[in-house]
Amino acid sequence: EGARGDHDALDASLSQVLVLSPKLVEAVMMLAHSRAQRGNPDGAIEVLEEGIKRHCATGTCAAQPTPVGAARLLARCYLDAEKKPARVEDLLRQVEGGRDGKLDWGDHVLWGRLHKQRGNLDGLATSRRAALQTLPPEFGKMKPEIERLLRDPL
Repeated sequence: EGARGDHDALDASLSQVLVLSPKLVEAVMMLAHSRAQRGNPDGAIEVLEEGIKRHCATGTCAAQPTPVGAARLLARCYLDAEKKPARVEDLLRQVEGGRDGKLDWGDHVLWGRLHKQRGNLDGLATSRRAALQTLPPEFGKMKPEIERLLRDPL
């Protein structure tokens, strides 16, 4: 009950912050991350999609691109929920554009998960290699997790 109560209190506080500052991307991401951590990817998706709509309310997102962190988190949540692969691809392309085409190991993992979900084994293998090649030495302990996530389906 204690941890759940803490998360509920955090959700309530962040929701109140968003009432006062609806375009505050950091609060949107914290609320979505809290929901995702509790196994509620659909709740996280809802918060992120609404937050992105508010962020882009000035017109199109071309005028005010989706923040890279929000696009990454939303892609991860959709992958966790096994929903909307086309939306995931769009989000990952936004991440790529926001980083001038320079993807890090975490981006390659997300692409690999999308390829795996779609049954694209060549793309999966390419993403696995790229993720392992771009993994910084200080994150070496992530190597087995990357290999697990991006293992060829049998």
